[in-house]
Amino acid sequence: MGLLSFRHTPNISFTRFKMLPILLLVSMFLMAGLGYVFKGLNVGIDFKGGILVEAQLLKAPDLSKLRSDLKESLKQEVTLQQISKPENTLMIRLESSQKSEESITTLKKVLGEGTVYRKIDSIGPKVGQELINSSAWATFWAMIAIFAYVWFRFEWSFALSALLSLLHDCAGILAFFCFFGMEFNEGAIISFLITISYSINDTVVIFDRLRENKGYRKTLSWSELINLSINETLSRTILTSATTLLALGLLYLLGGEVIAAYSLPLFVGIIIGTYSSIMISAPLLSWFHTKAPGKHVIK
Repeated sequence: MGLLSFRHTPNISFTRFKMLPILLLVSMFLMAGLGYVFKGLNVGIDFKGGILVEAQLLKAPDLSKLRSDLKESLKQEVTLQQISKPENTLMIRLESSQKSEESITTLKKVLGEGTVYRKIDSIGPKVGQELINSSAWATFWAMIAIFAYVWFRFEWSFALSALLSLLHDCAGILAFFCFFGMEFNEGAIISFLITISYSINDTVVIFDRLRENKGYRKTLSWSELINLSINETLSRTILTSATTLLALGLLYLLGGEVIAAYSLPLFVGIIIGTYSSIMISAPLLSWFHTKAPGKHVIK
């Protein structure tokens, strides 16, 4: 455990500015809202329907020329993504307004003979809407389950603080996808779920230490208990997050474009989840506990 500890426990006051967690929450929600309204989401074909083709060409293509040729032939925007070295395998996404058969036939003419088609998937708008609904419900029930778990293990104020922190994390991921224009697909939903899972793990560690400190440090105020608990777990929170970020960073740099598209939102999500567990979830408790600690007992 020595590797997961600082040499000395820091003494940082995280509750000095009581309005800070509220300001962080409001700022992130506002940023996500503005991003969604003015930038919007680059929704992938998983959610809005279209055609997904994985094709292996005879040689590495000139992407700019191929994209131009496909756009001219199909009369629509086309997304090309190289997914292997020596870069002759492409992932092609079409937001087709034509019949699937016609679009695929046109695509094959442009790509030419000798192309090997590893996968051709067509997703209709109805299926895409079903995926959106299923993903939204999955995220919703995950949040409800976490809220119930924290309430059962601690108390309602802890559960509400954790829930607000997780909503902040989701807003942060949403803002990232809006402002950076990354494709919002099934990988985005995975990044939401992994982020809130990682964030609540850090939060529960802090809450558990807070409950422990409350048991034998009866002379401290709630603000002092919160600061002490965060500082005592700070090394664990930062160092475990750093090792995770290191792994995700290597995946982003060395894993290729497809892996990078999955790892970058997770990288951002871990950063957001780490700072929210430190700066938001526990400090928010100071808003719910204004009485002397001895008058309020944690279960």
